[in-house]
Amino acid sequence: MVLYHQQPWLPPQYISIDEEANRFQACVHALRDHVAVLNATPRTNQEPIAWQGVLQWIPILNNLLDVQENAYRLEDVLTSIHVLQCIVFNTSDDIEIQARAAQALASVLHAHKHRLSRRFRDEDGMLPAEEPQNSDVLQLCLDWRPWLDLLLSLMDDPPPCVEGFVLSAVRQQSLLKVVASARRYFAPDAAFEIWRLLGPSVESVGYDQARAYDALGWVSLFTPTFCISSCEPAALNQLVGTWIEGWKRMPNSPPWNALWLGLLSRAAKHDYKGAIDWGPHLDVLFTNFIGAFDVPVGAATSMQATTRSAPAKAVMHHNQNMSGLHTNGAAMVASLLRARPEDQRARHSVQQTLERLRHMASLIDNYFHPSNSGKWCRELSTWTRSLVENFMRQVGKQGANPPPWFASIEPTTMTAFVACMTPLAARGQFSKDDILSLTCVKALSSLAYVAPSAVLPLVITRFRTAVESQTATHQLAATITCFSKCIRPILLSGWGMDSDGESGVQLLAEALMVLLPGIDANDEQKTMAVMQLYTTALSSLPMLAQAGDEEATARGAVCLPLYLEEWGEEVLGRVLALLSGLDSGLGHRADAAAGRGGSVSSHAAGGVGGGGSFLTAPGSFFPHLASLLFSRLPPESGAALAKRAARFAASELLPGVEQAMGVLLHAAVEHHPEVTWKEGVLPLMLRVITELRPHAASTPGHAPPSPSLEATLCYQLGLLRQGVFAGAAQAMLPHAQQLMEVVDAALAVPSRPVQNAGSALLSSICCVCVRYYTHLDLLDSPGQDGVGSTHARQSLLGPHGIEQWVDKFATDCPRPKWLLPPPEALSLAQQLIDSHLLAPLPRLLELLDVGSPGQGQQRAGGANGGGDGGHRQRMQLHGELVKMKGVIGGLLSTLRDFDFLGHASLAGTPISVMGNTGVLVGQPGTRGCVAEALSAAAPAMLGMSDSECIGEFLVIGGLLASAGSLEHTGSLAMASDTSKLMSKVEQPAAAGLLLLQRGGAAAEAAKGRPWRKQVPRWAAVSMLDQTLAKRGALSSFRSFSTASMPELTSPSMLPPSYRTLVTELCKFSTHSLSTVRMEALPIVDSITKRFPQSIARTCLPHFLCALADVPPPPELAPHASDAGSARAEAALLEVLENAAAAEEGRPEATAADSTAAEGSQVEKDGRVLGACAAFSACMAFWRLIFRDPTLFASALHALMASRTHTSTQAQGTLSNLMLAFSSRFIKPLALTPQSPAFAKLARQMLHLAHPDTLRTNWRYSLSANVVCLMLMPAPSCTQEVMPFARHALALFGSGMLQLRQLAAGTLSLLLTRVVDFKEANPQLVAEVSAWLLSSGSSVADHLAADHTKLEAIEASQDKRGGGLAAMQARYLNMTHDELILKVVAASIDRLQRWPEGGHADLQPQAVRAGLFVVRHARLVALLATVAPQETLRALQPSLEQAASNASSQQVVAYTSEKAVQAAAAEATAGLLAAGTPWMSGAGTGSGPADHEHWVVRATAVQLQTMSLELSESWSLAIRFSVHGLVAMVRPA
Repeated sequence: MVLYHQQPWLPPQYISIDEEANRFQACVHALRDHVAVLNATPRTNQEPIAWQGVLQWIPILNNLLDVQENAYRLEDVLTSIHVLQCIVFNTSDDIEIQARAAQALASVLHAHKHRLSRRFRDEDGMLPAEEPQNSDVLQLCLDWRPWLDLLLSLMDDPPPCVEGFVLSAVRQQSLLKVVASARRYFAPDAAFEIWRLLGPSVESVGYDQARAYDALGWVSLFTPTFCISSCEPAALNQLVGTWIEGWKRMPNSPPWNALWLGLLSRAAKHDYKGAIDWGPHLDVLFTNFIGAFDVPVGAATSMQATTRSAPAKAVMHHNQNMSGLHTNGAAMVASLLRARPEDQRARHSVQQTLERLRHMASLIDNYFHPSNSGKWCRELSTWTRSLVENFMRQVGKQGANPPPWFASIEPTTMTAFVACMTPLAARGQFSKDDILSLTCVKALSSLAYVAPSAVLPLVITRFRTAVESQTATHQLAATITCFSKCIRPILLSGWGMDSDGESGVQLLAEALMVLLPGIDANDEQKTMAVMQLYTTALSSLPMLAQAGDEEATARGAVCLPLYLEEWGEEVLGRVLALLSGLDSGLGHRADAAAGRGGSVSSHAAGGVGGGGSFLTAPGSFFPHLASLLFSRLPPESGAALAKRAARFAASELLPGVEQAMGVLLHAAVEHHPEVTWKEGVLPLMLRVITELRPHAASTPGHAPPSPSLEATLCYQLGLLRQGVFAGAAQAMLPHAQQLMEVVDAALAVPSRPVQNAGSALLSSICCVCVRYYTHLDLLDSPGQDGVGSTHARQSLLGPHGIEQWVDKFATDCPRPKWLLPPPEALSLAQQLIDSHLLAPLPRLLELLDVGSPGQGQQRAGGANGGGDGGHRQRMQLHGELVKMKGVIGGLLSTLRDFDFLGHASLAGTPISVMGNTGVLVGQPGTRGCVAEALSAAAPAMLGMSDSECIGEFLVIGGLLASAGSLEHTGSLAMASDTSKLMSKVEQPAAAGLLLLQRGGAAAEAAKGRPWRKQVPRWAAVSMLDQTLAKRGALSSFRSFSTASMPELTSPSMLPPSYRTLVTELCKFSTHSLSTVRMEALPIVDSITKRFPQSIARTCLPHFLCALADVPPPPELAPHASDAGSARAEAALLEVLENAAAAEEGRPEATAADSTAAEGSQVEKDGRVLGACAAFSACMAFWRLIFRDPTLFASALHALMASRTHTSTQAQGTLSNLMLAFSSRFIKPLALTPQSPAFAKLARQMLHLAHPDTLRTNWRYSLSANVVCLMLMPAPSCTQEVMPFARHALALFGSGMLQLRQLAAGTLSLLLTRVVDFKEANPQLVAEVSAWLLSSGSSVADHLAADHTKLEAIEASQDKRGGGLAAMQARYLNMTHDELILKVVAASIDRLQRWPEGGHADLQPQAVRAGLFVVRHARLVALLATVAPQETLRALQPSLEQAASNASSQQVVAYTSEKAVQAAAAEATAGLLAAGTPWMSGAGTGSGPADHEHWVVRATAVQLQTMSLELSESWSLAIRFSVHGLVAMVRPA
């Protein structure tokens, strides 16, 4: 659920929506102007990399779209769409640009679909009484033809090449997603045009399945249905009838059914006028709906039903649309329930639909029963969820009074639907399958909004039965959850108000009391269900009153028949007992999933972690229950509860549940700060300072605390942190001096866990000093006289005293009130910067024996020393580091950033996202000063073995260099957590039905506004906090972006202190300690994301040199004047070329040689492992490598030079890196085959690929050959491709099968483009012909030897293989050479698929058994096409010998003999498919009239004498031959 109200709810000082709209406009116009310049230049005159400049705007555009959806001007949105579409259409030769532009375009189209599509609702979102004439007018109209042409050119049959299949897959998915979003903007007549174009292909499914499935995929994807109601009804019904007939042409094919259902369900959904007559098609539809369920029929057992799989080509193109049978089918059923009131035909169709739905429900009813569980439970869950959700969505969309022209669901239909679905959901509520159980619970609660009288009695009865029963305890959690979801329907419907039975309020009071024992430490599931119920109840009642409180009742409070004060005390008591029961005491590590305990060492990570607990897990209601408990009860009762909780926190010691206890204290401080500080925080503070002082370093004779005291202090400091963080700065400031005494004392204690806890407390203090603050009951409402006051709570009242929840536009909801940090808080923040961030810098350098920045080098000793003195200094060093971390970790992006805008070229209109989490503090240059000190200290830290100190150092550096990264991570976690909770408590839009039924003012209000989903206010505030953090992160991360310079593209644009710091931080990612590498890697990744060009260019050489195990050249030093320049990169390339050129290891080491000679093997491995991890994690490195020719060549040489790493771990990691490199490989566009740089690189790689160059390292020899295959230009580059072709032909004489396989693949690739794609290259043909004459026998030898699949199957059938398990083990343990060949085969094998489709279910038995390898036959056919005489002469001896052997040997006993005969069948098939025996002059001694050509004779002998085992091979050979001959004579 998107909450559009979040922008108006943000603090006014924080964001100007108009200003952000101007920034979006500036970004779009800058991109538009850039593209206009490119379009004005003819394509023939453009540089190959001309379009790369558009990439720098796309991330900013994505950020701006991510935070706003309704505030931007429509003309700017339209401009961005047209510009992005232009980029997509013009960048087919650049995968990255096209994919990223397509992703951005899909985001724009989806985010603004309501503004861009038809406008049949008025400004208030209501349906008008009269049908508007412009109901189908689109703000945007797109042409479908260019999109189809683009997709077919890229996906249908593109020229084959070996490129990164991962990138190709990403581009494909991005383009398909764009079309799925863009089709709603196609003209309505496009549906007919698309079917006229592709319909004949779809109808050919009986004889050309591959073509039909693929065509249907395009029809399903492209056909627009959004404006289908504007089409002429007769033509539309005729088209739908044609679709249904086409559907029936292929029965029992789930992919076929899914593609059709996806199209038909969309058509039914968007037919809001009811123009389509579905009555004649209901039998077909429901037959397929029922057939989609994979359930057993009755008590009978039978073999699995025969189904037809989709061809491989269609799967590759449309796999994402070949699922969703149940989802689309259920959505269509919900759409079929609509009809216009005066349309009797449609109303009759609805009755038929209901009748068939009842029949369908009766068929599957038994499978919902708890005792009848199986694999079908997930299918039932999917179908039920989709059906009910679509039904509820439609009811909410039509509103109170749907106009006559709008097809809607009538009340009688609603009642019938609820009566049909309720028994199914009731059965599945107690299913053993958790997903089905939760789905049915949600279904019941949703249906309760439509027909409460049909659902609520069942829910209430089951609830009471489960609570009272002692034998059905396994049903209790599901029952409580269902009842909690039905609280809103019970209250909104006024349940029991019109009868003598119990009212809804009485039921709720009863539930609140009877479930108190449900808060139980021994039953997590039940406890969470009870907390969900309590949270929902309190979320629905903003004002509660004691029984008989007439004054409160008069103000609108709901009077519950229970003693609120006693109930609140009992709930809190149960919660406190729960926390005590979950704690396992000091020194015990218990099961985190059970929420028990945590050891002393668990507090070492910042002082923020106790043991894990289900109470604080994502999706838990406990934090919100605690907040509501203190705020929804009468003020006096809430204050009393806060007082009790505060005293408990100050007196009890529960380190195992520190997080949960902190949540409780946080809620108390948030709503009752005065009493909580007085009774809890201040006593806790005094207790902590008393226990800290004897152990502080300033105390004479101090000693480290004992383990138990250490854990106690960490726990208490953690609670203090929560107490401080929960309130506003105004509540903290009076106690700031005492808090800082606690912090300083904790940082002086010789205990790292205590220091970490003190640092975390310091972070909270800094954060509170600068942040914008609001919470649940802090409302900006007229007449408000205090937080949680009566006036504030009255502003939340909705109908009948129930809280008004929040829809996406916050209709009639009060805005939150923001408290800004006072000047005293900002002054305190600046003092902390000076005293705890800047002041420790000299002490840090002193402890490391490092001179001031720029004044000297590292000296010996210091914190790196041993003994007690060294330990004491390391403890002091840790204290200084965490002190700095506390400040920068608390201020985060509110600490003024580096002066990136000081560069002259950066002047211009800002285009970054607006916002921050608080007020900016710190003097200009603060971060730069800290960066200089950290850079000076980095070499000494790098030489330490203390991973904890290094980790703290890295955290400081990362937060300093990558402002906004931590907030972004936190916002993502918050969004995930809140979305889980919102899905559990979300009130559907159909809740307006209950208000209509109840009458009164609420009914009138429901009639006058559109119905929308609603969520509790606490969920909306949580999303607001998440938005605040996300905006602050995006704003800080791209604060330097302007319309004239959206990205810093050169290292010289960065401040020198920043560039130096980043270079030093990169070195830690290749540290010998794995823990240090793991700490450094995310920092490098975050920084390279922020500056994907300049920083990636700065850091990449370090990792390339680590791969090659060579020292970087002097030109790459951080302070070098030309660091990051072309000269420095050329020097890097020279170093790596020399490293890769060594044939037998490295030359004899000298003093100036590799740094590996000075270090241990562990250090050497650490460098290469860190480099490989950096490449795996940092996308910016890949993007830069595959764009810059120099860095691309450097990367290839570094990979080849990495063979110097010989340890098992290093080689395994390098193998994975090579696989990743191959899977992402694309040649830089600037590296054209005609360029000198390409010629040089080709010579170097071909030299390394020669089998004799790396004869002692076959793995790298194979990798070099793979690189050559990927580098190889197209045959149209006549001269440039010939060295690669000659190399491939020479590899046929290699003794390695893998090299011969690569050679065969290379040759097939080249000849396919020559033969099938008409890329003429006479020189290549002549070279192949000459090779066949001289070495043609190697072809037959390779065909016989390359039957690895046959060998594996044969091995699995005898004692050697061990059967299927052994085959699976061999697959999972594939070697490097096997894996890398698989990667290459992903691009080549699609050329060899035959028969068309290539799906495993469609392949003949001989192909599956390895007795007929299609690529062999395809290679021979290509050779015979370009050089028929030479191919016949090369293969004649082997084929005639095979025929002679077949005539004399009836049984082929050995695998090698089978391989020879199978190769003969493949070669014969290729020759016959090419028509070679019947070509004039083909062969010797035969002509066109000679029907006894030797190929024909040999084939006849084989067919007459073949063994039974090889019959499949030869039958397939004939089939392949006929296929090829028919293709030769078939008209184009």
